[in-house]
Amino acid sequence: TDARNDFIIEDIRVPPPPVKKGKKKKGGKKKKNADGISPEEPVVEEVPEWMTYENMKGAIESGWQPGQSFSFVAKNAKGQKVLGKESDTKTNNPFEVE
Repeated sequence: TDARNDFIIEDIRVPPPPVKKGKKKKGGKKKKNADGISPEEPVVEEVPEWMTYENMKGAIESGWQPGQSFSFVAKNAKGQKVLGKESDTKTNNPFEVE
């Protein structure tokens, strides 16, 4: 069997579209408090959540395009066994004392 035909891609996650930022206003002098300290507004940045779809078709229909980021869960996938030297399986830690 062909491994590419056997595995299933589910739970496709797509990042939200980029938020368009408005133009910055050129302001004059900032007003100061009676203490001589200018008031600072706390900057609250909302982190938009990634959207989740059951399949790639749903992600494409919602606006995802090739070249954009996405993540997915692959099920029923078979990995390739790699045979190597014994030194490949050993950790290469320079601080390890033998």
